[in-house]
Amino acid sequence: MAIATAGVHGADTTRKCSMTETTTTERETWRSWLAGETPDPDEGELLTRDEVLAHVARLGAPVTDSEFRYWTSLGILPGPVRRWFRGATRATYPKWMVLIVYAAHELHRLDMPLAEVGRQLRDVMFRDGPEKFLENFIKVGLFGAVGAAARHLRLLTGVTANHVEVTFSRDGDPDTAVTIEANLLL
Repeated sequence: MAIATAGVHGADTTRKCSMTETTTTERETWRSWLAGETPDPDEGELLTRDEVLAHVARLGAPVTDSEFRYWTSLGILPGPVRRWFRGATRATYPKWMVLIVYAAHELHRLDMPLAEVGRQLRDVMFRDGPEKFLENFIKVGLFGAVGAAARHLRLLTGVTANHVEVTFSRDGDPDTAVTIEANLLL
């Protein structure tokens, strides 16, 4: 017999009961990626797995259901939270999972090993929570590209660039500007 219950910090806990032993396994969910007291998203902010994958495909990164499940089984992506949703118990994800899956696809497409993809997603890009994920994703991708360009510049010209600043804004509006800067380790 298997009994599923909600675990600590969003991990699902399954206990297999037999006459002789009890085993507990925990699976990390997207709730595990949130900071301590972060509230769950409203129902309008939740998606099913099929909806997450459809949004990711519209961003130009088609991920198959089997890839998604495989990456989740490896711990690269957090698992769903099962809850009553749209008239049935479903596996649900917050809308920010679209960016997580997109980022996983793009990092893997750039030949990053899956183990490193998982570390980058959780420890580097998501360390400040979902609100800063996109900015951190841009930083990692942008500075990876800028670092490669700086290494080529050094090889071709002997000039070493070790600091970069990039400003993003909407139509040049300074009120929407976000500046990202980093020191490059070449």
